[in-house]
Amino acid sequence: MINIGAGSFHHPRWTNLDVSSDHYDASRSGDFIEYDITALDSLPFADSSVSLAYTSHTIEHVKEPQVDHLFREIRRTLRPDGVLRVTCPDAHVLYVAATTGNHDRYFDRMHAWFYRFGLGPDDVSPIDIISKGIATGIAPTPLIRESDPDLHVALTEALATMSEAAFLDHVCSHVEIVPARIARHVSWWTTPKVTAALESAGFTRIWPSSYGGSVAAPMCDTAHFDNTVPAESLYVEAMP
Repeated sequence: MINIGAGSFHHPRWTNLDVSSDHYDASRSGDFIEYDITALDSLPFADSSVSLAYTSHTIEHVKEPQVDHLFREIRRTLRPDGVLRVTCPDAHVLYVAATTGNHDRYFDRMHAWFYRFGLGPDDVSPIDIISKGIATGIAPTPLIRESDPDLHVALTEALATMSEAAFLDHVCSHVEIVPARIARHVSWWTTPKVTAALESAGFTRIWPSSYGGSVAAPMCDTAHFDNTVPAESLYVEAMP
């Protein structure tokens, strides 16, 4: 049973895989296998040798081709009756909040970050919220308009004129992976997009799940699984 991008996760029966980083190393409480998704290496397991695979709030930190490779590797290593569980931020939820004028619903989760800079809910625009959710570091200042007012205007116009997928692609096109800032989000995901990526990787049984709702009993334990912002997360499971 493996957890990819495990961070501070620890369970004696699970094998953690992650990349060393100053950001996450201090919070670890157990051993892990060094594995950098961006290197496009093979998972260090034989074909059909893994019973359960879990990855939580990891795929948004890398770009789509790297996620495609990761899913293919998980598919290769899973047993025929094995289960993969994927959870990550749901960009569709953020998009709906932004386009319906309800972006302040997300200020509660982000308030500590914005408050550090003396900003309150009334200071933060829909573009600031959605960009922080899917394209962290898009600007060197907490509010995009402070450092790049033209970008803020352009993104605001794009939100009003582009389709959902085109807009989210456009936002993420402004950010790239920076190893020294590994916690940044650089890609967006929705349930249909995760499903399509899993289908492309060769999974044949794919379904949307829910918080604590895995078909695999070990991953129903919410003391260890699904405990990162569940109200804003999507859950998808797949079998080979």
